[in-house]
Amino acid sequence: PSERRIIGIYGEKCSSLGIVIQIPIKIRNMIIAVDIKVIDKSEYSLVLDTD
Repeated sequence: PSERRIIGIYGEKCSSLGIVIQIPIKIRNMIIAVDIKVIDKSEYSLVLDTD
């Protein structure tokens, strides 16, 4: 787990379990590669964030 705290969409704070590097994300007809921080939350299945 990371020492850096992440604020969830409901305002709760949690730790990142790690980072998955260069995941392809398709938006309309464009594909971009992004790094994803992984958190363990059952309330939601995907959150996109800018860092």
